[in-house]
Amino acid sequence: MTLKTYAATAALAIAMVATSAAADTFRFELNGTHRAVWTIDTATPVTEYADGEFASYGAVIGNFSDLPGFSPASNYVAQIDFYTTAGTLEGGFYIDDFFGRTAGETERPILTTNGPSVITGPTSAPTFLTGYYVFTATNATQDPYSLTISAVPEPSSWAMMLSGFGLIGAALRRRAKQATTRLA
Repeated sequence: MTLKTYAATAALAIAMVATSAAADTFRFELNGTHRAVWTIDTATPVTEYADGEFASYGAVIGNFSDLPGFSPASNYVAQIDFYTTAGTLEGGFYIDDFFGRTAGETERPILTTNGPSVITGPTSAPTFLTGYYVFTATNATQDPYSLTISAVPEPSSWAMMLSGFGLIGAALRRRAKQATTRLA
């Protein structure tokens, strides 16, 4: 290997260490009797409640139109509370049509579920657990729902991955060119 190859490898290693690969945005897909899809950016402020039982995200943008009772006037914005295992709630989540409330309404619940807690850490700065979870609606029919949570890669992660593919392609091309040169 040449000095240029060592220098390029060292530069790439430093760039990979200096770049954070942690996701701040999470995608949620709810399936069951009704369907909804939304994203939450964990860099946005969360409302913490003193009892530590749940974290509330206001102005969550997504497609909630399939949920019964969700108001089209809300422009696909909801308030979502995620329950911890502290206290009596023991996990689950709650979707409220916050912007579809009429005068005098303090709540407009669309879906309340029981199930595992999908957040960890303090409720002032919770971290979402990615994966597939099963919940039960608290309505009379107790409809089952599944919730898939996945991390959305940051642009820097995509850039690092694409640059890695480019370096691999360049190395393969160089090797192929050297093999052709030797044959001639």
